[in-house]
Amino acid sequence: MECTIPSISTPTPVLRDFFNSYNMATIYVKVENVVFAIPRYILNFPGSPFEMMFKLPQPGDGERKEGASEQNPIVIEGVAADDFEAFLHAFHSLPGNAPTPKFAVGGEDYWLAVLKLATMWRYGDLHKRAVEQMNKNAIVSRKTPLEMIYLGRKYSVPAWVKDGYVTLCSQEHLKLEDLAQPSSKDLALDWKTIATLLYIWGCERLPLTINKQWCDCKPMIDQNLIVATVVTKCRGCGPTKKKTQESNYRAIDASAIPNLISRHFRQELSGLNDNFDL
Repeated sequence: MECTIPSISTPTPVLRDFFNSYNMATIYVKVENVVFAIPRYILNFPGSPFEMMFKLPQPGDGERKEGASEQNPIVIEGVAADDFEAFLHAFHSLPGNAPTPKFAVGGEDYWLAVLKLATMWRYGDLHKRAVEQMNKNAIVSRKTPLEMIYLGRKYSVPAWVKDGYVTLCSQEHLKLEDLAQPSSKDLALDWKTIATLLYIWGCERLPLTINKQWCDCKPMIDQNLIVATVVTKCRGCGPTKKKTQESNYRAIDASAIPNLISRHFRQELSGLNDNFDL
């Protein structure tokens, strides 16, 4: 009787769509005078300018292709090597024995570098993470209102722009020269923005009738509590009610300012939102 031994077939391995030889291949990138060897998928990010670049036909073959060797790297202009290193560090999980980047991980310079490149190259998830970490670490809240507006506009973060506007309009005094000619020219606001802020600050205030029981002492003004409610016990003056002294006195309604900012700057704020669809 003849015995037949069944053959054992080995299934053909299947590559995952993402974890394939194309995405995992090492490419070489030159930033300033530094060459980085990285997996292709870091730059082949959906929506980034690199994604389109990789879809274009590449001249040459083998190591003569751009990015295929240290001798023929992809050259990225206009970016600092230290910024790119921080970007890679934030994007790619590294082992504990990996050297740290020049910028202290989690510090202001580190997250600003990450945010700068995530904005430039439209890495939405990394942009969101950088913003969250900068908020969590109070990096932006320590800035002046003009610095908050500048950073928010530059890096497409509408919440920072709005917070800067709200802070300016909540001040007791708002001077034209402080907005148009600050210490740094980069922080100067355009005239349309200045006019809108001064309008909100000066015209969208609550008129208070003389002898109404509102407290206008300095501690209350400093805390933006001047028109919250009729005061029964002032934090600055104790139980004694104070009254306005001038018939034309106008005060800031601190609770209304965020809504006024949202209304008057709707187009700008929504435009910053549209940049990342966050």
